[in-house]
Amino acid sequence: AHDIGRLLRAQLVFHSPRLERERARWMREEKRHRILLMELAVHLVDLVCVVGGELTDVLDLSVVDDRRSGNTLTVSAATLSEHGARVDLDLDLSGVAARSQIVFSFERATCVLDLFPDGFTVLPRRANPVDDLASDARRFAAALGPRLRRRRDGVPVRALPHHEIYRRHLARLRDPSLDDPFSLQAVGPTLRSLFRLCELVYPSGEGTAYAPTGVPRIPAAVASG
Repeated sequence: AHDIGRLLRAQLVFHSPRLERERARWMREEKRHRILLMELAVHLVDLVCVVGGELTDVLDLSVVDDRRSGNTLTVSAATLSEHGARVDLDLDLSGVAARSQIVFSFERATCVLDLFPDGFTVLPRRANPVDDLASDARRFAAALGPRLRRRRDGVPVRALPHHEIYRRHLARLRDPSLDDPFSLQAVGPTLRSLFRLCELVYPSGEGTAYAPTGVPRIPAAVASG
């Protein structure tokens, strides 16, 4: 195994088309339901927290709202993880093109994680077309696979990640010694990170004002500072 060292920086990019195109009415009420952070970008923030730990400090934040609907259009944030890594977030609902990517910069390696379609690339020291072609080929295969083989063991291929999580959760009901993917210990860092951001992106009175048990809301003095 190669020791890639500690995480120094992560750059998270999530771009999604405008919410006016969503069929579900509640998805178009972005401020009320905190859609950008709690429904759309949550999975990428979760991946960052799994690798780098909880986002404990917000160094800089910029939020742009739509003048007509009041919905959040963009969120740009510079944060620090609990282990000292800088995590930059670029969240955007203003365009028509979708993009989901995280760049992880470790001490001895830089990795790029793409979603929809999935791809994982360890960047070479110098960019070259051969590595780019190989990476694109792997992503193409990942996108084409579910179309060619729609089910695996009776489960839709696109649903396999969720199927595995629920399988592990139900297995714990039979054997409490197993790790539970839904335990507060497992999801706590991600939820605390999201609520820390929500306190700043959605001012008091905007959005659903709740926090799960054991995940304290960030005091107003901390949020304003």
